[in-house]
Amino acid sequence: MTYISYFVLLLMAGLVFLGLANYAWVRRHHAGMGAFAVALFLFSAWPLVQAVDVLTSDLSLKIFLMKIGVDTTVFGALALVVMSADCTGNKRWKRREVIMALSVIPIIEMILNWFSPNALFRYGFFVDLRGPFPILQWTNGYLFPYFLFYAYVLFLIPFYLFFRRRRELSILTTSQFMTIFIALLFPLVGSMLFHFNITPIRGFNITPLLSLVTGSTLAAMIFFRGIFDAVPLPRERIISLMKDGVTVLDPSGRIIDMNLSAQGMMEVSELAVVGRPAKEVFAKWCNDLHDFFDQEEGRTEICIDNTPPRYFDLSLEPVCDKDGNITNRLLIMHDVTKRNMVETALLKSEERYRNLFSMMKEGFCIVEMIFDTDNKPVDVRFLETNNAFDVQTGLHDVQGKRMKEIAPNAEEYWFQKLGKIALQGEPVRFVYEVRELGRWFDAYAYSVGAPERRQIAIVFNDISVRKHSEATLVRKELELHEAERVAHLGSWYWDAKTRVLEGTDEFWDLYGIPANLEPKPTFLEMKGKYYPVSDWKKLRDAVVKTLKTGVGYELDLHAFRNGKPIWVATRIEVVKNETGEIIGLRGIDQDITERKGMEEALRESRERYRSLVKYAPTAIFEMEIGGAKFLNVNDATCNILKYSKEELLQKIKPIDLMSSEEQVVFKDRMKKKLNGELENEQSEYRVRRKDGEWINVSINMGEITKTKNGISIVVIGHDITDLRKAEVSLRNFISVLSHEMRNPLSPILTEIELLKMRNNDADPELKEALDVIGRQAEAMAGLLKDLLDVSRLERGKIELDKRKADLVPIIENAVETSKPMMSRAFQKVALSLPDEGITMSLVDPLRVGQIITNLLSNASKYSNENGVIEVSLVRQNKNAVIKITDHGRGISPESLDSIFGLFAQNEKGCRVKGGLGVGLFLSRELARLHGGTLSAKSEGLGKGSEFTLTLPIDHKD
Repeated sequence: MTYISYFVLLLMAGLVFLGLANYAWVRRHHAGMGAFAVALFLFSAWPLVQAVDVLTSDLSLKIFLMKIGVDTTVFGALALVVMSADCTGNKRWKRREVIMALSVIPIIEMILNWFSPNALFRYGFFVDLRGPFPILQWTNGYLFPYFLFYAYVLFLIPFYLFFRRRRELSILTTSQFMTIFIALLFPLVGSMLFHFNITPIRGFNITPLLSLVTGSTLAAMIFFRGIFDAVPLPRERIISLMKDGVTVLDPSGRIIDMNLSAQGMMEVSELAVVGRPAKEVFAKWCNDLHDFFDQEEGRTEICIDNTPPRYFDLSLEPVCDKDGNITNRLLIMHDVTKRNMVETALLKSEERYRNLFSMMKEGFCIVEMIFDTDNKPVDVRFLETNNAFDVQTGLHDVQGKRMKEIAPNAEEYWFQKLGKIALQGEPVRFVYEVRELGRWFDAYAYSVGAPERRQIAIVFNDISVRKHSEATLVRKELELHEAERVAHLGSWYWDAKTRVLEGTDEFWDLYGIPANLEPKPTFLEMKGKYYPVSDWKKLRDAVVKTLKTGVGYELDLHAFRNGKPIWVATRIEVVKNETGEIIGLRGIDQDITERKGMEEALRESRERYRSLVKYAPTAIFEMEIGGAKFLNVNDATCNILKYSKEELLQKIKPIDLMSSEEQVVFKDRMKKKLNGELENEQSEYRVRRKDGEWINVSINMGEITKTKNGISIVVIGHDITDLRKAEVSLRNFISVLSHEMRNPLSPILTEIELLKMRNNDADPELKEALDVIGRQAEAMAGLLKDLLDVSRLERGKIELDKRKADLVPIIENAVETSKPMMSRAFQKVALSLPDEGITMSLVDPLRVGQIITNLLSNASKYSNENGVIEVSLVRQNKNAVIKITDHGRGISPESLDSIFGLFAQNEKGCRVKGGLGVGLFLSRELARLHGGTLSAKSEGLGKGSEFTLTLPIDHKD
């Protein structure tokens, strides 16, 4: 039932306008009220016909109603022009020919509106049934915008006439017509919104609906402001009873009329001056007015030298006929003697006030409170300020400005407090903070002037320094208490005269004494209970000595808290009066039990460290960062280097024990260590002992230590000479063993194939046994091949057959080679290779295939059955990146750094299916020979692993 709501609102709007039209028509004898009644009556038609339009869907009826609404609205605007001209006394706009000229276009519009058969005005009418009620739609003709513009001009002419004469109208008249015009703006705005298609319901004109706001506003102003009730008195009666003198002059400047007040002021009779030139009459009264009467209009103030002198304000104004020609001039004389006397007295008073105002040390200002429509204080406007105001606030030139202009984020509670003073008139003293100015003020505020002016005087002082000091003091006290609590520290004061001990809560808590316990134990009562007897005596002797010498002391004492032993550090200073006499002691006590325990533990730790370093079988020494000097060495260092401790500390430089080549490497590593580029650096050097023998030493560098004597570093060294010899022997053995074991393997593999051919699947058990033997023999051959490659790598005997090759076929061949092993575990390979391939400039296809085969074998071993192994190849910048990813056992974090080591085995990580642990080592070394890298990544055990092989595409050998 939405259309019922609109119908009721529109009907109410029409009835309100009809009531207002009747009310204005009854008062049509007032200036402009007759025309205003006509305008209201015409305006009532628009909402009434729109109300009927809401209820019907008949196209013909809707068009008829629309035409009525358009015609009544434009002629209502014309009636407003007549009303404004009448009310403002603008005779030129009231002339018949002007009104007729303004009516031409509305009449043409009416004719076109009713009788135009074509598209000049409006055409294409239809009813839109998609909304809550039927809405008439049409298309505007090309003449319609010109008519609409003219209608808006008619509505704006009253505003123009009013504002042109607003200074000549009374405050009451101004407020009345401002109300009328503001109310009339609502339908004007509604029309504009409609013609710009800005409406809540498409095609529905909200102008008549907004006229309800206009009618309601006018109705409210009738009962609350009486806008139709100002009845003027007859003009002649007003002039004759005016206290101001009024003299009427003809165009030639002769006096033709004079009221009683003017006759009394000039002390003449009307008969004596009528017909005489004004210059002549007023010359006897004042000689300075000769040029004044030559003006058409003007204003001046004169003084008559009587006893006492009299002052008059003279105003000369023209009187025009309906054609605008000057017919007469009015000379209005106002006696301002009393006003001038008051102004003179006021100026003297104000001068004294200004002097006092300027000399005040306190800031002073007078402000006007600004309230919103709900009578809530929202801002203040500064009316007056003194010099101290600028100094106290740091603000300048604030007269006439609002507080929110100066400090937009000023606190609302300040406005609330001042607003309460303005409304209730009770003076208040308060302290407040203006955070945006960063200042505190102590203020006294009181209401001044009439209550309706809502002005407040404020006397204030800037107390920011005091407030900041107080805040700092409170903060320092809180910090002190918190520091005492955290540090287990309590302060106390002992009065030498009363012998009373006062302490903080932290002080009493230090000894387990409740802060609220009264009386507190005396110093004598602390003997044995809070201090051991020996320490109590030590404290007593120190106090006696301090009282005699005036020199404080510091002691670490044993004490008791709730019967448990603790350590207490006590410090005392004397307190003297103005004459230098000691009047008390002030001190602090701190619980240092934990510190004492740490000191003891540190001492024991140092002893254990010295013993550990001294008797450790590993060389441990401290040297300067550049290796120029030994700073400390243990016995093992001396045993390894065959030097005595004195020789190493006084004669031998660590860097001199190395060859010149290794010295360069050592210095470079020291530089990187100093720059933070190396952590937990472990390296191997050849070092010459005192007997001239060169030994292999593995060195671990510790943290760098900076002291006042320079920068040093602790080094741990191991003699690995025998280990390196054993490794050489082992590698030689492995190399010989690999060669020797390959010889019997070849005939074994050949015989297995012959046996398979002879059996010809006749004996399944024999076939399975031969398959097992064959797989194991092939695995052993692969292991021996890897061992031989490792041996060649270490001897530098591997030579790569590098040439231009595409990586895609290499990867596909490696996958094809690995398929038998994967098929046994029912595993699949997911390949992701670029269609265009990636061509390498220099690469050994056989060795790269060997790397990929090793990685696929590794992935197959540690993947579950039916698993998927992903192989991808992409180009990244100038590198080819091959990734092999499985979703099997994964690698533990602690094993990631070691899986590429020679013979690396890690049963907890990835090595769960055997192998010598040389495949990954060999693969990474082959990648390095190609100028590339091989790395591994895993989220942990059970989360699979990813191996990444990166090879430069344009590798230069």
